[in-house]
Amino acid sequence: MKRRRLLGATGGLLAGSLTVGTGAFSSTRAERSVTAKIVDDSQAYLRINTDVGIAGRSSDVNLGDGVHVATFRIPGPEDDLVAGTDPNGIGNQSQYWFDNMAVLQNQGTNSVTVYSDYSGELDELAIYKSGQTSAILQSESTGVVLDPGDSFTIGLYIKTADEGVKEYNENIGIIAKAVEE
Repeated sequence: MKRRRLLGATGGLLAGSLTVGTGAFSSTRAERSVTAKIVDDSQAYLRINTDVGIAGRSSDVNLGDGVHVATFRIPGPEDDLVAGTDPNGIGNQSQYWFDNMAVLQNQGTNSVTVYSDYSGELDELAIYKSGQTSAILQSESTGVVLDPGDSFTIGLYIKTADEGVKEYNENIGIIAKAVEE
């Protein structure tokens, strides 16, 4: 008799567990803590070293609290010292390639694909591998793969349409996406 009760109870629990849930869910939200340290571009996983720039076109700008970010300026504040010229900017309906703006280095532990992303007022703004003006890095498929410790020098590509004569303060995203193995 006790054996029948035990088998009946076990069978009932098993059937109940099968009908109550399968372990699947359609959505969830779980709050977790994250600790992240913000550092200068020169110390980040993707290092941006602006020491290679000419005419002051690239530099680190101090944002305060010891945080520096890479900044690119066209024309540079010292462009008048290069070849005795004094340009005031770039023209409409033109394409410009500015070599040697910065060195990007993978200081992480994974291989990454590096490219740029831009959405702003100018027609196009992107990075390219300095000296290779035909290879604009605007997507993951056109990006440069950097293994840990590897680096390359970037140039800045600017294409204008009929934006209008004024000063533009734009932002460009430099993306390093882990290479899927």
